Amino acid sequence: MMILPARMVEAEALAFAREWIERFRDGTNPWSSDSALTADSGRAVTQHLMRQATLLHPVNRMQVIAMARAGDTEAHDVLRTLMIEMQSRSEPMPTELINYNMEVLHGGLHQPPGPKRKDKLLRDVCIAMTVAAVCDRFGLKPTRNTASRGRPSARPSACSIVAEALEVAQMGMGEKAVEAIWIRLRNAMPTAPGWASS
Repeated sequence: MMILPARMVEAEALAFAREWIERFRDGTNPWSSDSALTADSGRAVTQHLMRQATLLHPVNRMQVIAMARAGDTEAHDVLRTLMIEMQSRSEPMPTELINYNMEVLHGGLHQPPGPKRKDKLLRDVCIAMTVAAVCDRFGLKPTRNTASRGRPSARPSACSIVAEALEVAQMGMGEKAVEAIWIRLRNAMPTAPGWASS
């Protein structure tokens, strides 16, 4: 295997990461016609997962109901849609849905303000996947120590490459933010050597 100069590896890794980010940004996904990097897509995948959970088991339904009671509008929308569908088909509703429906009719739903982490779920998975792909393809470490940041001679990390690719795609996110996403999701990423090349 030929060893490439560090600058050449960095340039190739950046071009590779940019291609992945652009594919995620410009493409669609199975849950939404929006870019996988948008909050709308994050909400769509969250609703899909909640819907699947509510159909599988009463305990899952109770968890989604608890989320809706806490002000989660996506959980409320999933439950509302499920209740409408069941009523439309004249199916009996499970007890937990009957109780939730009564609560909503009685007092409504209040959502606490502010951004939600789940809005960024799909975006964060795409970013972590890009970090993992850069690691796999170019043999870079995912992160680097804070002392080496900003030094011209410092070898880049996959997170620094992906942060730069996000900046070029006008989705500015610093290296620390990309690292935080990586640390949270790294155990869910592919690990088979060569997966990013296939």
